[in-house]
Order: sequence, then structure tokens, then C-alpha cells
Amino acid sequence: RVNGTMYATSTSLTSDARLKTNITEIKADAISKVKELHPVQFRWQQVEDVIVDDTVTVKVPHFSSDIDFKREHYGLIAQDVQKLFPQLVEEDGTGYLSVNYVELIPLLIQAVQELSAEVEELKAR
Repeated sequence: RVNGTMYATSTSLTSDARLKTNITEIKADAISKVKELHPVQFRWQQVEDVIVDDTVTVKVPHFSSDIDFKREHYGLIAQDVQKLFPQLVEEDGTGYLSVNYVELIPLLIQAVQELSAEVEELKAR
């Protein structure tokens, strides 16, 4: 778990077909679902959780101290993604949601392929 910026010269995620089962084409109408996503620009907000253990209450900051809360970011709201692609959203032990952006990429590729097919069909007319 990384809380802050992770720097790497390269990353690689395991994707070998020999490690997968029940492989099927994405059949969802990717264009219509992707069109419903709402990309946003935002700033992170420092949130403190109250953790109660027996009679002890502790305030714990949600982010590490090196987060730049003045910097603008781009992303999606997890609650919105959850309505369309619930399998791409996870909830942590404190109830906060996160989005698996990496697994969103194949859906975006599928949407582009569907749009490309439509464009080719329109060109052929």
C-alpha cells in the first residue's frame, strides 16, 4: 500500500493467458457505459478518521504528510464508477472507496474499438 506518489521507471502487471480462466470478450456496450462516466478535476481534502478502540479515540490523517493539497488532479468519483462497474471499486476497512483504473483501460479500449467500427461503417456509406 502506497500513500503518496509512487515513482518507478517501469511497471508491469501479470497478464499471461496461462494464468487466466473463463476468458471472454467484453460484451458490455462499452460506449454507453463509458459515456456515463464523469471525469472530474479536484483537489484532495485532508480527512481525519475517528477510530474507537474500547474507550480510546484517536484521530488519524487519511493521507501522508507529503500530499500537496493545493495541486489539481484528474480522476473519477468512485461512487459513480461503482454504479456502472462495481467490480472496479473496492472499499477499505475505513469505508473509503478506491477505483481500479488499470482494469478500466480494457473497457476504454473496447469503447474506442466500437467507435472505430461505427466510423468505418459511416465512411463506407
